[in-house]
Amino acid sequence: MQLFKVYTVIEPSTVIITHMTELLKKNVIELLTYVEVQKLLDNLPDGHKKLVNEIIPTQISIVVLQRILQSLLS
Repeated sequence: MQLFKVYTVIEPSTVIITHMTELLKKNVIELLTYVEVQKLLDNLPDGHKKLVNEIIPTQISIVVLQRILQSLLS
């Protein structure tokens, strides 16, 4: 009696993408720096910029916003 093993063939690009995705997920908190949060705020659509300008820095700082976003991502 012969045993057959079933193997799944995966493209190398799929393996690389999977590993890169896992690395990003694992390190996303460290990648969301103060500068990146500032860039996110600077690139908001005009309709949202007014709201952001009313809140930051009068009610919360960019550092606090950064910590909030990092917590949401963790």
